[in-house]
Amino acid sequence: LKHFPAAGHPSSIGFRLGPLFYYLTAPIYRFFSPHPLSIGYLSVATSIFSILLLYKIASKISPKTGLIASFLYSVSFLNVIYERRGWQLSFESVIILVLIYSLLRLIKGSANYLVPFALSLILMTQLEVGLFTFIPFSFLVFMNYRIKPDRKLLLISFFLFIIANSGLLIFDLRHNFLNSRYLLNYF
Repeated sequence: LKHFPAAGHPSSIGFRLGPLFYYLTAPIYRFFSPHPLSIGYLSVATSIFSILLLYKIASKISPKTGLIASFLYSVSFLNVIYERRGWQLSFESVIILVLIYSLLRLIKGSANYLVPFALSLILMTQLEVGLFTFIPFSFLVFMNYRIKPDRKLLLISFFLFIIANSGLLIFDLRHNFLNSRYLLNYF
């Protein structure tokens, strides 16, 4: 290697995402098997965790709602098809659920949920361009519910976000702003 890989795979619009998916899955391949099925097991485990997390969140409405939501999610045709293969979208459900649960807790005044909220945003920006829509959504939720985050936690979360995405900045600087041009040309 000439230099440390700072960017991951290109998205459908050419914009490169962060390399986090590869760094998270590398130990699975290393310790279990280099067979593609190894990452499929991680995907299934993540899907099971998503079902449990969905139950926990929906049970806040009522236990019956939690059971119905979990059941519908677990028998959803698209979920069954897409969650059994290992790819960056395998983690979408659990990350979105963590973000939504964190937002609900922040609305209720639990300031400590800013960290899982920030970590889920970091993961979203590393895994899928479509998940970038949660950034303005989160901003609107913060504005609408007048969430006043703890300044120290906000600063820590902001720096974690910058550090996690600094690889993309390094990639952009090294490759004459290739990533930025893809994104700008898209809009």
